[in-house]
Amino acid sequence: MAERVVIIGGGPAGYVAAIRAAQLGARVTIVENFELGGVCTNCGCIPTKTYYHYAETLIDLKKAEKDGIFAGDIDVDWRKMVSKKDGVVRRSRKGIEYLLKKNEIRFIAGTGSVTSPGKVEIVTPDKKTEVIETDYILIATGSEPASIPVEGWQGAGVWTSTEALATQELPESLIIIGGGVIGCEFAHIFASFGCKVTIIEIMETILPGMDSDIVEAVTRALAKEGVSIRTGVTVRNVERTAEGVIAHTDDERFAAKEILGAVGRNPTPPDGLEKLDIAFEKRAIVTDDKLRATESIWAVGDVTGAPFLAHRASAMGEIAVENMLGANKSFNKEAIPGAFFTALEVGTIGLTENEARDRFSSISVGKFPYIASGRAHTASAIDGFAKVIADDKGVIVGIHIAGRESAEMSCSASLAVNLGLKIDDWRATIIAHPTFGEILREASLDTINEAIHK
Repeated sequence: MAERVVIIGGGPAGYVAAIRAAQLGARVTIVENFELGGVCTNCGCIPTKTYYHYAETLIDLKKAEKDGIFAGDIDVDWRKMVSKKDGVVRRSRKGIEYLLKKNEIRFIAGTGSVTSPGKVEIVTPDKKTEVIETDYILIATGSEPASIPVEGWQGAGVWTSTEALATQELPESLIIIGGGVIGCEFAHIFASFGCKVTIIEIMETILPGMDSDIVEAVTRALAKEGVSIRTGVTVRNVERTAEGVIAHTDDERFAAKEILGAVGRNPTPPDGLEKLDIAFEKRAIVTDDKLRATESIWAVGDVTGAPFLAHRASAMGEIAVENMLGANKSFNKEAIPGAFFTALEVGTIGLTENEARDRFSSISVGKFPYIASGRAHTASAIDGFAKVIADDKGVIVGIHIAGRESAEMSCSASLAVNLGLKIDDWRATIIAHPTFGEILREASLDTINEAIHK
C-alpha cells in the first residue's frame, strides 16, 4: 500500500512537496487555511514582481525619449494596475489547483493541527472536523509579517505588505519602517509612481547582511529615485492623525499619508506541536539536515525560520518528502540564491566579501561594471556590476550582481556555487554575445586579473 503523507500548508513549500510526493507514489493530502500558493503567490513574490514590471515599464517609457521614442503624455491608472495584479495572482493560484488535480492530490481547505505523531485534525471554514491518520506529516505553515514593540503600532493602521499590495489608492507619501529587501522593493515600486518615500532603518545601512557593494549600489539607486533613507534611526512611537501618520524617533518626526511596517517575518507553526517532542528556536521549528523534526514529522520553509524565501521553501519541500520516502539527502542551507527587485535588480548567492575574508586565509575578488558591456549599452542599462569571490583554491564561494537581468544571471551563479566551480571553469565556458551573462564571466576572470574588457 502507498505511504500516506499529510502536508499542512499549501504555499511554495507545501504544494511543491505534495507534487513531489505524488510523483514518488505516495497518497497525499494537503491542507491550507488561506489560499493555495501561500504568501508568495497571493501577497508576496508574484504581486510585488507584477508591480515591479509596471514600475519598470513606466521608467523605460520615460527614458525612451533619449532613444528617439516619444510616448507623449504618460498617465497611470493605479486601480487598473491593482486589478491586473489581482488577475495575475488568480491565474497563478489556478495553476497550482490544476497541478494538484493532475497529480491526484487531495486538497482540503481548512486549518490543520497535529494531534499526535500520526494524526492531523482539520477544521474547515464551516466548522466541520476531520481527523486523518497518516504515516508522515510535513509542516509547511509559513510565516506572517512581524511587528515591533513601538507605541501606537497597533492603533495607527500600520500597513503590512499585504495591505500595501491591496491598496486601491496610491498614497502621496509613505514611510517604510525597515530597510531590508521587502522595504526596498516597496520603496522602489511606490517611488516610481510619484509617491514620496522615506525608509527608516534601525541598522547602520539598508539591506543588513548583504554584500557591502550591493548595499552601496542600491542605496545610491534608491536615492536617485528620490527615496529618503534614514539609517541608524529607531522609531519610538507612531500615531495616526487627520492628515495621515507620524513616526517619532528620538530626535525627529516623519509625516506621511501612510506607513508600512517591513520589519521581517515570524514563523507560524500549527497548533498541537507543544504536546510533541519538537524543538523550537524562538518560533521556528528546529530540524536536522534531513529536515526531520521528529521520527514521523518533517518541517520545511518559513516555519523553520530565515531566510524567508519561496525557492528555499520549495527546495526543502522536495528534499523532505524524498527523505520520507526512502532517500537520505541533506539540505545545503549555505548555497541559497537570492533575487530582489528594487531601483537596481539584484541577484546574489554564497558568501559576502567580508564573510569570505573571515572564513578563508586568502580570497580573490573580481568585479566587472555594466558600463563596459555592449549588451548593457544596447538596453540603456549601464548601471550595475557583477562581483565574484573565490577562495584560496580558486573555488567560487560568492557571487553578487546588481543591474538589469541580474536575477536571471543568479541562475548561473547558483550553479557555479552549488557545483563548486572554479574560475578556470568560467574561462573554459563560451558565453553567447552580446548578453548580460558575459558580465558574470568577465567578473570571474577579473579575480585573476584576466578580464578582457576591463
